[in-house]
Amino acid sequence: MNVTDAIVLLRGDPLRHLVGLEMLTLYGDQAELKFARGAEGWALRATLPIHVTEFDRKNYPELDDAFQHGARAFAVRRQGRVTSACFVYPNFETIWEVAGVFTQPEYRGQGHAKSVVSAALRYLATANRQARYQTTADNTASLRLASSLGLEEFLRVAHVAIAS
Repeated sequence: MNVTDAIVLLRGDPLRHLVGLEMLTLYGDQAELKFARGAEGWALRATLPIHVTEFDRKNYPELDDAFQHGARAFAVRRQGRVTSACFVYPNFETIWEVAGVFTQPEYRGQGHAKSVVSAALRYLATANRQARYQTTADNTASLRLASSLGLEEFLRVAHVAIAS
C-alpha cells in the first residue's frame, strides 16, 4: 500500500484517524507503511523517521497564525472581565478543534465553560464543520462538560515514547 492509498483509507473515518491523516499528509514521503492483522481487524502502521518537535511545530503554530486562518474565539464576560473562553481552529479539512477551554477559578462550576463551548459547537455545526473535543483522561471537569453537551467518547489515545 502506498501513502495515497493509506490516506484514502483513513479518510473513510477522518475523526478517528486524525493523527494518522495529519502525519501522512505532512510526512507521507518519509513514511514506511505496513499492514498488520489484529484481533479487531486490520491496522496500518506508519513509521516516520522524524523528531516529534518537527510535527509539533507544523501542527501547532502560534495562535496568531490560527486566527489568520479562520480560528474563532468565544468568551463569557462579567463586569468587563472574561470569565471563561475557548477557541476553535481548523485541524484537518472540515474537522475543527475546540481548544483552550478555560474558566477563571472563582467562576468554575457555574456553567460558563458550557456556554462558551456550546457556542463554539453551534458555530461549527452552522458552518458544516465537524467538531473535535479532546481532553486528558484525568480532567474530570472537562469530561463532565463534554458529557453535558452530548459529546461521547469514541477514541482514547495513548502516547508512548520509544527508548533510543
